Amino acid sequence: MISPMKTMLLALFLITGLTAKTIAIQQTIYLTLDDGPLPESKCIDSLVRVERIAVNIFAVGANLSSKEGRINYTRYKSNPHIKIFNHSYSHANGHYRKYYRDTAAVLKDFQKNDSLLNPFSSIIRMPGRNMWRINGRSKNDITNGIEAADHLAANGYTIIGWDIAWLQDSITKEPSIDALGLMEVIEHRLKRRNTFTKDHLVLLLHDEMFCSAIMVNELKKLIEEMNRKKLRFAYLDSYPLINK
Repeated sequence: MISPMKTMLLALFLITGLTAKTIAIQQTIYLTLDDGPLPESKCIDSLVRVERIAVNIFAVGANLSSKEGRINYTRYKSNPHIKIFNHSYSHANGHYRKYYRDTAAVLKDFQKNDSLLNPFSSIIRMPGRNMWRINGRSKNDITNGIEAADHLAANGYTIIGWDIAWLQDSITKEPSIDALGLMEVIEHRLKRRNTFTKDHLVLLLHDEMFCSAIMVNELKKLIEEMNRKKLRFAYLDSYPLINK
């Protein structure tokens, strides 16, 4: 005789068409923007308030030295759809190899940014390096920076890199690929499980990309495509294995 519990579960599977092996996992996008606050940050802030999606900002403390930087940072802080994370105070002043040779100074640079920005959590991104350190898991891009990443992780930081970067030409400011082309790349990577964590994709963008209405519209188009494909937007503190 079938127990009442088994009868209920059987009915659930028949009604929904699900089985224990076919329950779908919704794929997740972590939309991240680096290097703000910048003049272009106000365009990001406005779009996010309209789209109402989860967005992760990696902020550079030195950019608050200007009045405009402080205003745009305040915009980000007051946006209910944005969470702010630490991207270092100095962004290595553009001299990455020299910066990463001094691991103690790198740690102090991130701690200085913590004190200034009071970011949401201990999740950080290293300037100019696609490094990962999450609860024992790690990934490196180049040798210069590995020791600094290990030192940061040993001092309580969780380091997030990226799976795909949406870049632009430094001279023409044209995107490396349009929104629809980028969406194809994202779908391909998720399908092949070619991300740091399967079914989870971290997308890197930069605030400075969105200085024109054309680029803002491209980002809007990308978000629309992601919504149409039923991808879920999430904050980095919900990324698998991250200690909250």
